[in-house]
Amino acid sequence: VALSASSSREVVQSLKKGAGAVVSDLDSFLVELTQRGQEWERKKYGVLRGKLVDCFGAELTWEQLDRKALIQFEEYLRDGRGNQPNTIRNEMKRLRRLFRRALVDGSVRPDQDPFLGYSPPRPVEARRRRLSRGEFEALEQIELEWGTGIRVARDAFVFATYCGGIRFGDLCTLTASNLVGDRLDYRMSKTQRGVSMKIPARASQLIQDYARQANPYLFPILARPDLDLAESALKRRISARLVSINRNIKKVAARAGIERPEELTSHIARHTFAELARKRGVPQHETGMTMRHANTKETIGYQKDYDPDTVDGVLDAVWDSPR
Repeated sequence: VALSASSSREVVQSLKKGAGAVVSDLDSFLVELTQRGQEWERKKYGVLRGKLVDCFGAELTWEQLDRKALIQFEEYLRDGRGNQPNTIRNEMKRLRRLFRRALVDGSVRPDQDPFLGYSPPRPVEARRRRLSRGEFEALEQIELEWGTGIRVARDAFVFATYCGGIRFGDLCTLTASNLVGDRLDYRMSKTQRGVSMKIPARASQLIQDYARQANPYLFPILARPDLDLAESALKRRISARLVSINRNIKKVAARAGIERPEELTSHIARHTFAELARKRGVPQHETGMTMRHANTKETIGYQKDYDPDTVDGVLDAVWDSPR
């Protein structure tokens, strides 16, 4: 109902009825994120909202959210939700961001900051799942019926890995116009940076039949009506399709005899490419360039200048050199 209001002021006022300050401020922020088209952030803060309401109820005020309440919330996330330390830290970061917004708005005072005396759980090193060369080839070579959802998921995963670990959101929206001769040219939705790379031979063979399909998208993950969706609606559609794709990736991994198939998702294509590049001795900054990492935290020594020749060389080193 709130999203149908004629102005953002009406939205905020409708949200504040029947809710405590914390939840109403969070709802207002969700509206802002929706209006900005930041669908992924909106989804994350929406999850936070559900956890807060489950733990404290919808009437939570900023006065009630003190250090003791933060500890209670941490225990709820750990024991009630089974969240790991890194997830808990991220939820607390979002909650702290929300408090700072309220501070700027004058809804709270600086001396009310509950985070001053609170320490979140220590971070743990994330276990990054990736496929070995043998596992990747087993996934690639297993026979699957053309046109099935499981075949589309497998082929999309394999193509993404071959092409430097393309993110799922970008993979979904590739069209024939992104294929320029033997190259793949597209703009990343996350950073709006341009990408130009040669398409490795086996990846080129994989997409030949897809490129001849009537669907305007390279892979039939999205459909023709999706071309007319607004950006925010398209992101929601991609998010919904990701659930189905990940489910099918797990199924094909199980069929291929890959250990721990339940851990596989579309994002493992990026981890897999990075690991294969490391084993080939590709310098980290060149791997980062190929994967279009945003900063040195993602790939040590990343150089922001984008050089297609370097990227082509990395792809050759990973896929065309002797095994």
